[in-house]
This record gives sequence, C-alpha cells and structure tokens, in this order.
Amino acid sequence: MKLIQDYAKSALRNIRRRSLRSWLTVLGIVIGISAVVALISLAAGLQTAISDQFLQLGADRIIVQGGGGAFGPPGASVVTPITKDDLEVVRRVQGVEEALGRIIQNGAVEYRGTTGSAFIASMPQTTTERDLTIRYSSYKIEEGRMIQPQDRYQVIIGHTFTDSPVFGETLKVRDRIIIEGKEFTIIGALERTGSFQTDFSMIINEDTAREIFDKPTEYSVIQAQVGNVEEIDLVVERIEHALRRHRNVELGREDFQVGTSQDALATINTVLSVVTIVVVGIASISLLVGGVGVMNTMYTSVLERTREIGIMKSVGARNQDVFYIFLFESGYIGLVGGLFGIIIGGSLAKGVEIIGSIAMGPGLIQASITPSLIIGTLLFSFIVGALAGTLPALQASKLNPVEALRR
Repeated sequence: MKLIQDYAKSALRNIRRRSLRSWLTVLGIVIGISAVVALISLAAGLQTAISDQFLQLGADRIIVQGGGGAFGPPGASVVTPITKDDLEVVRRVQGVEEALGRIIQNGAVEYRGTTGSAFIASMPQTTTERDLTIRYSSYKIEEGRMIQPQDRYQVIIGHTFTDSPVFGETLKVRDRIIIEGKEFTIIGALERTGSFQTDFSMIINEDTAREIFDKPTEYSVIQAQVGNVEEIDLVVERIEHALRRHRNVELGREDFQVGTSQDALATINTVLSVVTIVVVGIASISLLVGGVGVMNTMYTSVLERTREIGIMKSVGARNQDVFYIFLFESGYIGLVGGLFGIIIGGSLAKGVEIIGSIAMGPGLIQASITPSLIIGTLLFSFIVGALAGTLPALQASKLNPVEALRR
C-alpha cells in the first residue's frame, strides 16, 4: 500500500511540474466525459419520467387504440380508429370491470394572439363515466370548478398552463382562449398531478370535442380496468379475440392494438435504451480523441524525462516502479478530466432540464445524476487515461539506464 502511495505522489508531482500541458490534455477528456454524462443523465431522467407517467395508469388497466402505428400515447394519428361500438364490445368481455372511451387530440390553442398547442381531452357526458375519468386521471380542482355535462364551450386546464407562461403568460380562471377556432371560457384549473399529459391537457365535454374535431363516433383510446390484476394477460387475449370477431379481421392482421401500461412502458424503454447506446457511442468518439491526447502527452513526457528515468534506475528503481509512476500519471490525467467532465456535463443536463421545464412544464425532461453514474464515470475516465498511458509507460520502464543518462 505504501508503495502505491509513493507512485501516486510521484505522479502528482510530475503533473504539477507540467501543469499547462497536463491541463490541455485534460481538456480532451473533459469534452468527452461531459457529453457522455449529459446524455446518460438526460436519458435516465427521461426513462424515469416516462415510467412515472405509465405507473399512474395503474397495473390493472388495459389500453385499446386504433391500428396503424406502434403502441404509443393516446392522440397519436392512426389509420383505423376505434369507435363507440368497439367500446361496447370491450365492456362485454369477461374480466373487464369498467371501461370508458376518450378523445385525446393535439389541438391548436390561441391566447391573446399567441398560438400554441395542447392535449385536448374529452370528458364523458354520463355521470358514471365522468366519475371514472376523474378517478383514473386523478383530477382535482385547484381553482374554479369541475366541468359539468351541460357546459358547452367551457374548459378546465391542466396545472402547466397556470404555472408556466406557455402562451406568453400564465392562464387564469375566466380567461378566454380559442381552441380549434372556437372560443372557450376557462372555468377551472387542475392541481398538479405529475403526469405530463394530464398537466398539459385542456378538458372539454365529449360532445364539444366531437364537434370541433369532427369525430362523430371515434375515440382516441379506450381504457379498461380488470377485476383481477393477476388475470390481466388473459383479459387482454379475450379483448383481442372479441375485437377480431367484431371488426372481422384475422389473427395477425389486427387493425387495433391492445396492451397494458407495462407493455407500453417496456416498448418505450427498449427504444430509449437503444437510442441512448447509439448516442453515447457517438459521444464516446471524443473520449477516444482525448485518450490519444493523453498518449501523446505521455510519450512527450518520456522523451523529456529520459535522463530523469536513467537517474531513477541508477539509484535502484526497478522497471515496474517506472512503469507504475507513468501509469498513475496518465490515470490521474483521465481522473481529473472525468471530475471536471461530470461537473460540466451535469450542469449542461440540469440546464436542459430547467429550459425544458420552462418550455414544456415540469416533469417531462429530467436529469438523473446518480451516485453510480458519478462513480462509474470517474472509474471509466481513470481507466481511459491509464490505458492511453500504458504504451508510453512500458517504453519508459524498458529504457536502459546507461543510455538514458547519456541523452
């Protein structure tokens, strides 16, 4: 242990003696580590945010959507939509306790000349379905009142719109906004739920939603709740079978999609993991450049310190002593680069999180900087530096002391 401490102290002294060159070398590592840390933390934060959204759906929920694309969020465009008739079919399936349909559409919204968009979600007209919707979506009024069946061009808004200036300024109860060309009055504002889709939604009655989006019979999504969560896979199969018969389609050629929140979450996490690996792999190219810089610096150091190496060997230093001194030196360069890279990369990720919260509301874009990420990055940067310095360290350790002293 004492020998390792001596190697480390000697390496640090040598780095301090050539501080300018060492810092220039560190810069190459910093750039690569910053990119990797920022991307990994943002990707991990995004996965956490999406997981939170789906967990709010509940483990006992089944989601039915129209066909035409990958299983995705309600409101996505589909080739073959689901309808009121499909909802009745789902309700009759054994194991389904409750089911309701909703229109969830991305709509154009205007407020005082500023145009943007929001999720426009329908509120069912019947009391039973309204109560289910409020319970499923965790709607709680923070200001104003809940929308009632008789309300026509009234709307309640998600927390994002009262908390962030999405349309240039925050919205308030009694403000008037234009949705898809129709003027609406805000009669209520929801408490924050933590679900991006809910907090970024505007809720209007189903009849009004059908009118402004011209959807007389369509739904964007059907939500069904099973009585026994342990039988959810069996109920999914029953729903698929019932809808195939109702829509007259063969197995494997379904024009609809049935899945659980866990299915959707697994699909999205798989896609995010692949994208993260590819992007981090591209960012790691800069680490390779940084490693080449470390190697170049260490080769230059060996040439400049040839006589010093000869003196060390002449007074009893072994080849392995010289090797470890140079190896620790390159490793320290990588470690310092990793430390500054974590600080810069973490700051960049947090900056993106803050900007995203302002632009899109809190919760969707997060930067997850965990202790394991920090420790893993520091170890990785040390290893990169050490590997880059291995060949120069070997060259230094094999120098003949007599020849080294003559140079």
